[in-house]
Amino acid sequence: MPAHDATREERWGVIRHLVRSERLESQQSVVDRLSELGYNVTQSSVSRDLNRLGIVKSGGAYVLPAGPLGLGGSPLGAVLGATAAGDHLIVVRTAVGAANLVGVHLDENDLEGMVGTLAGDDTLFIATTDKGNQESILAFLGHPIQSA
Repeated sequence: MPAHDATREERWGVIRHLVRSERLESQQSVVDRLSELGYNVTQSSVSRDLNRLGIVKSGGAYVLPAGPLGLGGSPLGAVLGATAAGDHLIVVRTAVGAANLVGVHLDENDLEGMVGTLAGDDTLFIATTDKGNQESILAFLGHPIQSA
């Protein structure tokens, strides 16, 4: 994923995903992992990103902050998984009762290429204009499409 194609929100989603799924013990380890994924970042930009996302060190590694529902510093902490369905739909699994909260948060962020959201109790559907915007929104959610 070339750095010039990445939005700040997409990079933040990848950072959240990395912190959730890997033990990252230093800002340099975050820089290295982002670089491996094609993001051109510096230690100072990662420092600002971690601060903005509320990610802190605990037990020697970065962790998502405690917050609403005890699931993270923003409603996105309630996202348990997100999957592309075709080229224009994303199915998001959330903690029970959190789908509407996540949907409102996404609507308020006015993400490029997001047509709308439809929330149930623990599932959220996101309609997108095209596959490229679908991939950016998945990354924003912290669940980028993984290459095989």
